[in-house]
Amino acid sequence: MARTHPDPDVRALVRTIIAEESAPTAAKPPEPPKSSAAPSETAQLDDQRASDPSRVVYDQTAIPARKGSIRWAAHNLILHSVDYAPSEHIEVGLSSVVPVGIYGVFPRVRAMFSPAAKIHLGLIATGGVFGTYVDDGQGILVYGAGPMVTVGDERLFFNAGLLAGAATLLGGSSDDAGDTAWAMLPNLGFSWRFHRSLRANVEVIAPLGGEIDNGTIWVILYGLRLFSENIYGDVSFNIPIFENAGDILKYAPLGIPLLTIGYQWD
Repeated sequence: MARTHPDPDVRALVRTIIAEESAPTAAKPPEPPKSSAAPSETAQLDDQRASDPSRVVYDQTAIPARKGSIRWAAHNLILHSVDYAPSEHIEVGLSSVVPVGIYGVFPRVRAMFSPAAKIHLGLIATGGVFGTYVDDGQGILVYGAGPMVTVGDERLFFNAGLLAGAATLLGGSSDDAGDTAWAMLPNLGFSWRFHRSLRANVEVIAPLGGEIDNGTIWVILYGLRLFSENIYGDVSFNIPIFENAGDILKYAPLGIPLLTIGYQWD
């Protein structure tokens, strides 16, 4: 009887199956473990918007504004301010005092641009009038402008500025009406957002010019800013340094308190 040989294709298929069965099973590479770490500090900072880097404690910075944002703030419940940024490079604002015995209105505009990463240049111009209701209609017109330079970003920055201005006595029957005094307010500031909801601020101001003996008056401001997504508040202190400042500081060893509460719309 003649022997029959399997079809060549069948034999090739059988060899392939035997080879696969005898070959060692390749181990699957382990899947990378899923990270359970909390979001980075930078990511946590980005979700907070109301840290208000437009100022240190009091003086303005050159950090670009958030386009379309509106801020309202009340300082010691007496001075109220509203600021609006139609673009990243322009911000306009208005401050006013609670009209109880006194009055005061102060418009301002802040311009800023960034020629390089973390280098910001700005200019602020402000003015206004204030006085009392009982002093024969007298008031004081104030006006000034000046540059500022900010190095850093919203998280950590250094700020330097110089506001030069003047005050002119208005109205009334006083012989001094029309008199003008001028001064300059150089300032240095530092701000560090060390937590997603906390910012530390320090600022030094040294008034110059006019009737002031240069170098005889200094003002140190420091404090914390607490904030959430839209609400923020400052707990700050003002330490004046001049010849008889001890008469004030013995009653306020931490400095004169400055409390601010504000709200930001984006």
